Amino acid sequence: MIIIRTRDVCHVGILLGALFSTGCASGGAGMGAGGPPSAIAVGASGGSQRGVGIEMTVRNDGQQFTVAAAPDAVFDALEASYAALQIPLSRREPTTRLLGNDGLKMRRALGKIELRRAFDCGGTSGMPNAETYMLTVTIISNVMGDDAQQGATVKTVIDASAENPNYPGSGVRCSSTGSFEEAIAKEVRARLNAR
Repeated sequence: MIIIRTRDVCHVGILLGALFSTGCASGGAGMGAGGPPSAIAVGASGGSQRGVGIEMTVRNDGQQFTVAAAPDAVFDALEASYAALQIPLSRREPTTRLLGNDGLKMRRALGKIELRRAFDCGGTSGMPNAETYMLTVTIISNVMGDDAQQGATVKTVIDASAENPNYPGSGVRCSSTGSFEEAIAKEVRARLNAR
């Protein structure tokens, strides 16, 4: 996917990989496997007011965990976990066992999770941007597995950016520290163990 934005400085962002890919287990469409997020800046803005900069960003391919339970039961536990963590749903697809929110706006904290601990959005010493900026977060989880095998894998992908509310157009990319992914895993396991 290629995204072109024109402002004072033109940025061409190249997102490698896709949030969702097919071909996973027979439980339905899933998210592709991959490693931790990384970002590589290439080039720099020119000296003129309308220079050109190129930024290549590798999308966060997510974190996953496996549980010994039927995928449908895991999906139910996942939905309850989102509610417990106060993550509102904008997507819920039971046939593919996928749910989440693909445009959540948040500032400082969501539920009991402080954003400065959950995201790295850069910042100055002692004042991370995740503490003062408005974050826009996509958080999607997918349950994959075979009902016959009584096992399932839950994969969560998080993609985030932040913007200084006092300076529109000051957006920066954020990387997840794993706090939300770990909280989701903990909640899902607790609900399955309590059955």
